[in-house]
Amino acid sequence: MEGLRRRNVRLDSYTCKMCGEEEETVDHLFVGCQLALAVWDFIADWTRCLRLFAFTVKDIINLHKNVRGSRRWKQLLQLIILVALWGIWRCRNDRVFKDKEPNFEGLKQEIRQLGFLWFKNRAKRHSVTWVQRCNMDTYSMDL
Repeated sequence: MEGLRRRNVRLDSYTCKMCGEEEETVDHLFVGCQLALAVWDFIADWTRCLRLFAFTVKDIINLHKNVRGSRRWKQLLQLIILVALWGIWRCRNDRVFKDKEPNFEGLKQEIRQLGFLWFKNRAKRHSVTWVQRCNMDTYSMDL
């Protein structure tokens, strides 16, 4: 919405379509919106990382560089973050273009499923099972 406003596109409202609390900027949508905050809390719990603190999208994208662990673990965390950003964007577009209510449980499931598929195929870890990935069993995933 912020980009549309800068380009002088007139809309009824420039507020976030997900929460309705603030103007929709890139940083608000992916970092400050209540849905985004819930997603980052979910990822922190799921990956057993410390709570994610970020002020900008750039902070989120570079988060994997500041965590402890092997290079492979950092790559997996980066993949999860990118999948989560994609999921938030898709959820936002579903709200704007299809008037679908945000579904946090569905978004969590999408992040797990898409992340699993990307990890299994991109990392060539064909022996990794869904259960290992959902439980973040880093030992079995050879991370």
